[in-house]
Amino acid sequence: MITIHLKGFASRLNFQHEETKNMADSLIDFVSNQLAENFSTVCIIWDGDSYSDDSFTALIPRIYNSLCKTRKIHLIAFVQDEDKYDTKKSFLETWSTKNNMRISLNTTKNFGDYGGKNNDDPFALLGRYALKKTRAKHIVCFGGGNCLKKEYEIGKKDGRKLCKWYVYPASRYHEKRKKWESASLVDHFADESNVIIMK
Repeated sequence: MITIHLKGFASRLNFQHEETKNMADSLIDFVSNQLAENFSTVCIIWDGDSYSDDSFTALIPRIYNSLCKTRKIHLIAFVQDEDKYDTKKSFLETWSTKNNMRISLNTTKNFGDYGGKNNDDPFALLGRYALKKTRAKHIVCFGGGNCLKKEYEIGKKDGRKLCKWYVYPASRYHEKRKKWESASLVDHFADESNVIIMK
């Protein structure tokens, strides 16, 4: 079995934009026909983001549909039990219409809030927890903001540098900042040996 951790911007991707659409198509092809090529069972995990048409989560049904006829697929979402974004409730509501996909919901403890004593990013910590729990070695990122940068930095400290990060440098529109921003991993870690920039 191969385990693939799918990550990305949580919201406001424009899949109608030609460059973003092409990146999405390329990601589907890469996961389905290269990473999963030699495995009969594929496990896709993500950090509990709810479904949205303008989120990287829109890629999950496409990956599932591209693989389900030839491989056994496990879908596992890691969701904090309760946080300020009410992730668990959002998850259950938005994925409930995807009746053709069986998703396991792994509810975890809370990992804190922004701006705390250690300035930890709860989503970066949740991502590390999910990686350790499943021992995933392949991380596929569609875009990726500051929490991915922090998650990568945490991973270097806890011995997870052996993970391969395949990064599709999609941009998103940041609602609060009112501007488009690029993937932090591309900006900061393009020279790292385990970060592969996909085109």
